[in-house]
Amino acid sequence: MQCRSHALALTPDGHPDLPLRHFNLAESSHDQFQRTQHLPHLQAALRSFRSASQLSTGAPRDVFHYALSWANLASEHTYLSPLEAFRATIDLLPHHIWLGATTAQRYHDLSLAENLAVRAASAAIQSSEYSLALEWLEHARCIVWNQALMLRSPVDDLASSHPDLAAQLQSIAQQLHHTSSGSQAPNTASDDTGRRHRLAREYAHLLAQARQLPGFGDFLEPTTAKGLMRAARHGPVVVVNCHGTRCDALVIAPGQDHIGHVALSDFTEHKARHARSEIDTLLQHKGLRERGFRLMNPPPPIPEPDVEPVLAGLWKDVVRPVLDHLGYLNGDGASELPHVTWCPTGALSFLPLHAAGDYGQPGSRVFDYVVSSYTPTLTALLGQTSDDDGRTGGDG
Repeated sequence: MQCRSHALALTPDGHPDLPLRHFNLAESSHDQFQRTQHLPHLQAALRSFRSASQLSTGAPRDVFHYALSWANLASEHTYLSPLEAFRATIDLLPHHIWLGATTAQRYHDLSLAENLAVRAASAAIQSSEYSLALEWLEHARCIVWNQALMLRSPVDDLASSHPDLAAQLQSIAQQLHHTSSGSQAPNTASDDTGRRHRLAREYAHLLAQARQLPGFGDFLEPTTAKGLMRAARHGPVVVVNCHGTRCDALVIAPGQDHIGHVALSDFTEHKARHARSEIDTLLQHKGLRERGFRLMNPPPPIPEPDVEPVLAGLWKDVVRPVLDHLGYLNGDGASELPHVTWCPTGALSFLPLHAAGDYGQPGSRVFDYVVSSYTPTLTALLGQTSDDDGRTGGDG
């Protein structure tokens, strides 16, 4: 630890190794805290983790990975402030994905971003921070969907109206990334340190400049929960997050100023993956893949799985508790069924919530109570025009 402290003390501001040395010291301080349980060691670890995760200290992609490593460690040791660690990681995510990365790197990062979304949301929900969970989940998933579908990113939007500023941001981010590669010759280290310091200041200045422009006040920042709740103007929206041994539904209802929470304690990520495996097997048996494409060369016959237990499990463990929370199981005899938009995450994204039900029992199917549709993100609903009926995906 003394060696790492000394190395950090000898590292000037703007040096490309500064974030790494902060992170190394954080790990050493944490190891020492685990051995001694001495509070100052924990406080030192947190200070160093924060310093390693500051955008002003290094290239966006580098500091993102240090923040992510902090979040990974904090997930195992809650005294390392997991919410603070995930906040730093989520805030850095768009800089990591959209600025200073090649196209190939961005696509490689998508699965990482999706996993980060559900993990961060799960940590926030565990702390009863439902607004934070919604903001983080939406922020990360919008990045994933925009990139996967080749949709416009906030950087593209900036480029449309302020091309020079967007080009400068891209250029500075790429230069920051290249100066962190460690490839510089020893006799140029001092010059590179000064250059990095200048680039980091210029990057921060350009970000601040972009956020002063009309319509870009939250450039590369998460949309607030208050803004996201407008997605429920046509009916409840249910965001289902599943990570590890916990599964939760965040419910946004029209006219409500708070986010409802339903703990789906009987459902887990393992159950979701098993259910998806059963459905995949059924599709293979029918010679189909997702979205109804028929295989040219179907696999050899296998025993047809029974999908009813899967649908019954989804009804009992996921859908029915949500409908009960919404008060839709009371059966008030309304002539028109209410509409619910599902926004599942992770392994749940591939499961037919709209078909959930115990088909051997009367009044135990989702379509007895609501009309279902799906949305990949809340932002997709916010983007619809006011005269749209608010339904995305397929009704069921």
